[in-house]
Amino acid sequence: MVDGAVRRFSAGGLFNGLLLLLDDETHTYWDHITGDAVYGMNVEERLESFPIQILSVSEALTRHPDLTVSLSETRLAGTFMNWWIGDTYGEGTFPPGFRGTMSAPDERLPELTSGLGVLIDGQATFFPRDSVTEAIEVEISGQRVVIDGSEQFLAATFGDDESARPQQLLTRWYGFAYTYPNCSIYRPSEHHAVLVDAASVTQ
Repeated sequence: MVDGAVRRFSAGGLFNGLLLLLDDETHTYWDHITGDAVYGMNVEERLESFPIQILSVSEALTRHPDLTVSLSETRLAGTFMNWWIGDTYGEGTFPPGFRGTMSAPDERLPELTSGLGVLIDGQATFFPRDSVTEAIEVEISGQRVVIDGSEQFLAATFGDDESARPQQLLTRWYGFAYTYPNCSIYRPSEHHAVLVDAASVTQ
């Protein structure tokens, strides 16, 4: 729903190697990460987003034994793309045509590094998957945040309320860095968790 009207979305193209959504009703292009309308009659509007946690099927069934699992049929093109770019934490590679849509990369991390992006009060922070192997506590924008690395997929909750989640997404580094170019990167110290701002990272 956008302004009370139903919209139907599909893949409309690529920009910086990231999917642009296209709605059938107004032919507006939308950034699938931020929800911003980037071209068309709805420019300057933003889709509502919700903080969610992604679980593997086994993790979901462990937490909710009565859960019904429904698997959709995967089209050949989707199977090919998943094989090409790799699974969520695989090394992967860019499919043909992606490079032509991309500007200069942020070289602080390898482009296809997998991790969790967290957004709180305008501050964007990227947690590389291999840097978080247990539950850690960090401070972002003055708020205590717990990043849980004990499951297959990283997840963030507020330290004062485990049922509350900040905006977050599982993503590759290139996509997060293109979308939030001034983001911070989490780098663990020897003894405790620290956050490193983009401006202070050495190459």
